[in-house]
Amino acid sequence: ANVVADSTAVPFRGVSSAIDHFCAADGTPIHMVWLRNGTTFFNTTVAAFQRDDETTSEAFERLMPAVLATPPDCGGLLALPFMDDEPGLQVATGPSTALTLGWTAANATPGHVIQAALLSTTFNLKAGVQVLQDQDVVQLQQIVLSGGLVKTPALGQIIANVFDCPVRLLAAADEGSSWGAAVMAAYRHQCLPSNQSNNNNNTLSWPTFLHEMADRHHQTPTQFTPQPEAVQAYAHVYT
Repeated sequence: ANVVADSTAVPFRGVSSAIDHFCAADGTPIHMVWLRNGTTFFNTTVAAFQRDDETTSEAFERLMPAVLATPPDCGGLLALPFMDDEPGLQVATGPSTALTLGWTAANATPGHVIQAALLSTTFNLKAGVQVLQDQDVVQLQQIVLSGGLVKTPALGQIIANVFDCPVRLLAAADEGSSWGAAVMAAYRHQCLPSNQSNNNNNTLSWPTFLHEMADRHHQTPTQFTPQPEAVQAYAHVYT
């Protein structure tokens, strides 16, 4: 997860194994909360409940309504997603295994198990963001989803509730990283000086360039607003 700080934000102090540091084209700090165990465990639990006669996409389509209908506490299920090591959380290198605890006859359902897997990774991501918040480096204003998770857009509501922060889902969000790289390349070509002549008379700042591009390609995003009762329930599970 890339957390974009305000250009006037206080700098990050010290070193955290959970955070890498970059910057935008104009030097605005970007702090990357990185997880080696992303959606692997989540996808694995979906695959465990996939029928022999359906594709992965069909399995997601069938199972996600049950995930969304599952209560925030997953009926008492808790999961650890460490199918690989996780240096940012001091999970040592070596053979690792994911774990699900608290099974009962009532919560042994696909919806409960899959949401517990999703929350295990989401909570680890929240812990990384908390490192930044504890130093007042960032204050979350919105989350823009990209990557594989957006193939099930409704899961954005769970993310909004876990982080108590509005979530936006833009068009082509599953290719957000590729789109971002293309935007950076366009800015470099159109707006920054080059050793070679490219008839470049455009001196737009990075924020202005982004705003103008957004205006040209504007589409109404899908948005999710935190639900107070669910926010409290997820916070209780997290702590």
